Amino acid sequence: TGDVFGDVNFGGLALDTGDPTTWSAEYFATGDAGRLEIEVSVGGSWHVYSTTQPKGGPLPTRFSIKSPDSVTIAGKFQPNQAPSSSVSETYPGITIEEHAGVVRWSAPIKLPSDHRDEIKISISALACQTGGSCRPINETLVAKYAGPITLRENDESATAVDAKPADKFAEFQESDYAVRWKVGVSSSIAASEQGKLVFRAMPEPKFHVYNAVVDDAQSSTNFIVTKKNGLAFGAPKTNSEVITKSLFEAIPGVPDSPAIKYHKGAVTWEVPIRVPEGTKPGGYDIEGYVCYQACTDTSCLAPKAMKFTATVMVTDETDPQLQPINVVATKFVTAIDLAAETKWVDDLEPKEAPKADSTPVDDASDNPGLEQASLGNGDPSEDGMSGPAETQIAEDSIGADDEFASVSTTKTSFGIILLMAFGGGVILNLMPCVLPVVGIKIMSFVQQAGEDRRRVFALNFAYAAGILAVFALLAVLAAAFSFKWGQQFQYFELRLGLTVLIFAMALSYLGVWELPTPGVANTDASQNLQDREDLTGAFFKGTFATVLATPCSGPMLGAVFGATGEMAAVEKAIVFLTIGLGMSIPYVVLGLFPSAIKMLPKPGDWMVTLKEFLAFLFLGTVAYFFNQFADGQKLAVFVTLIGVWFGCWVIGKVPPWEVFQKKMRGWTMGVASAVAIGWLSFSYLVNVPPPVDLDNPNVQYIVDRHLKWEPYTEARLQALHEEGKTVMLDFTAAWCPNCIYNKQTALDTAVTSELINELGAVPMLADWTDQNDEIRNKLDQLKSESIPVLAIYPGDRPNEPIVLRDVVSQKTVLKALRSAGPSRAVESVAVRNVKGSSGELVH
Repeated sequence: TGDVFGDVNFGGLALDTGDPTTWSAEYFATGDAGRLEIEVSVGGSWHVYSTTQPKGGPLPTRFSIKSPDSVTIAGKFQPNQAPSSSVSETYPGITIEEHAGVVRWSAPIKLPSDHRDEIKISISALACQTGGSCRPINETLVAKYAGPITLRENDESATAVDAKPADKFAEFQESDYAVRWKVGVSSSIAASEQGKLVFRAMPEPKFHVYNAVVDDAQSSTNFIVTKKNGLAFGAPKTNSEVITKSLFEAIPGVPDSPAIKYHKGAVTWEVPIRVPEGTKPGGYDIEGYVCYQACTDTSCLAPKAMKFTATVMVTDETDPQLQPINVVATKFVTAIDLAAETKWVDDLEPKEAPKADSTPVDDASDNPGLEQASLGNGDPSEDGMSGPAETQIAEDSIGADDEFASVSTTKTSFGIILLMAFGGGVILNLMPCVLPVVGIKIMSFVQQAGEDRRRVFALNFAYAAGILAVFALLAVLAAAFSFKWGQQFQYFELRLGLTVLIFAMALSYLGVWELPTPGVANTDASQNLQDREDLTGAFFKGTFATVLATPCSGPMLGAVFGATGEMAAVEKAIVFLTIGLGMSIPYVVLGLFPSAIKMLPKPGDWMVTLKEFLAFLFLGTVAYFFNQFADGQKLAVFVTLIGVWFGCWVIGKVPPWEVFQKKMRGWTMGVASAVAIGWLSFSYLVNVPPPVDLDNPNVQYIVDRHLKWEPYTEARLQALHEEGKTVMLDFTAAWCPNCIYNKQTALDTAVTSELINELGAVPMLADWTDQNDEIRNKLDQLKSESIPVLAIYPGDRPNEPIVLRDVVSQKTVLKALRSAGPSRAVESVAVRNVKGSSGELVH
């Protein structure tokens, strides 16, 4: 009867109509001898035949040089694995030799000694499916130069003079994911010379992997080196062709998206490694991550990540032969977060030698991904190198990361580091995240102007003590636990607590409520309490200012924190304490010379204006912290802040002159209200997707553009089934470009919205960005391993979903919706239009 709905599938799997094989080629050469290697990845139940397939049987696989004429094949092609042999009734008396999976053939070639240009190869083969159809393959491959020749088993292309041992790789594939990896590292690297990490991705037929980047860009292969141990690393490089494609180009009414870049077939990346001059021989441990994703032209699998660890051997001579390294699967979200936070690519120009007592140690503290950015710029602090690396110090203390110079780690250089740490600590008082608290202190200075010298001295030293106390704690954490500057801000609870506290202080400064003032009686004991609490308040103002300073890395401090990576524990502690001394020194000076306070203006109404202005600085800090929360958390955080606002308003309704019991009642009601609203928001709103900017090409939710999407939960879907609702369930993710394409061109459109309303259907969105298990289970029910997937559940037969996979058209979506029909409680216009006057359905 034919396919009524085109690419509509009623719960089944789409037919495999793509190319069953993916081919790639490269060649190695030393002098006039070379080796040509051709690789094929054969998918599913398909196979190809051997180059030695006997006559009278299926078509054997054949390779020939198409160009240039100066390159010739000098021997037979040898596979890296023997073909499987069988006897078929189709070819009586003929042995059938088949290859499946990934096969790599190699053959010796002759070529001019200076030849490094591309070689074109003609392929003639036959791909057949077990018990099914066959497809002839006639392709032209381009082989690029891949390096000097190495001797392989059964390789006749190398002479005894230039022969080298074969490279060895670690092979990795997560479960049955559509990408296999081979990973290796240079066997040894001499000081001041370079080696490499090699990553070879081999996607299955029809799939491709994306272009390499060194950040957290979506639709990319993300490389991150998180532990360098004193070695320098360059950005990944490849000779494979990059294909550029824009999803939405030439589509009327849809803005162009940023182009995606990918490689067809297998691709090899090399990450250069340079050993600084003067590095002592030994083993240096390194580690990092690779985020990757397999996509076809119409769908994508969920992105994956792997973690690699290796030991780079530093010896007197560089051995380029590759050795396998350790590779394990890891959480994608962990690796992609590190990609966003880690700046790891180095300048590979030669640097000065490291200090004389450097030893190759496994320094677990070398994790730059946990360092925080300066407020407003979004860039992480420069990573410090541990082990034998040279210390990098900024030449221009205000330019921060503009240029770096090598400084030997002698006592003099340590003194320079301390001087920069002291100066950076002073400047921290002017950073945006600290300035509001400094403003409070300025107001305090004005109030102190009329007080006696001893009291001014005590208050300022209490404030400075608060600063030094926090830095002392950071020094202990850095020395004992390799805790990084700003690392505490990776903890959600701390970021939320500070956001709430700063917002409450801003509301206080705007007059919504008043900070409590101790002491209401006139007794000596009460006055003593007032004195103690004033000193305590000054101390905690200092600690609060310092905690707020830790997400900032002001001028000079980026280089200082970079230098601490190679320091001993005691030196790290001294550096942190020196920063604290620099931040506290202005208040120490004012404590020693209180007469300087008299230079400040006298108290007056201007202080009220200053206080209100400081409130807006606090709100700016709130905005900074708010931006650090994940998208799925922002709505809950926003509602929590509204709850804090309400709680502060309740507290502020009780005048400060009221009796203690009434003030406590106001505080109890206010705090309880804020806590209850916050708890409810994180219990029920944290997974609700927020509205997003329509101009953002990476959106996964579009609310009220044409449709009002409901977030998917299985419980809600089942409830809609029970109500007899027709449901259009779209599986999407931020990392799925084709999902965005479907959304903008076929799903969230005016015509689809009109039909949805006519049918009384419910559009539902399953966001798989975080790859949660509930959506994974639903995809398993629909027999799908990739997205996009659109499942339309008819209201009168929810157990018979209409499933559309991959890229869909507007016409196909409308046809499937009409086939599903209206919700049981809604009669469509199309049905009403064919009824007679009696209301009966007419034919």
